[in-house]
Amino acid sequence: MPRITFKKDRITFEVEEGDWLYGVCQDARASIPFTCKAGACGTCATEVLEGRESMGDPRARETRTLE
Repeated sequence: MPRITFKKDRITFEVEEGDWLYGVCQDARASIPFTCKAGACGTCATEVLEGRESMGDPRARETRTLE
């Protein structure tokens, strides 16, 4: 089962493939802030330290926000 580690919070959380990251953060009680909950405002922008190859491609809205 895939796992996500929130380094700042010292939490490792098991997830199902395809889970929405917002829901995972809420369930894990991670300290990542969310405002719009859609990836448009950039509040939740988070650095991925390992495992990028396991993530899906960024959607157009995510790409625009990160640029």
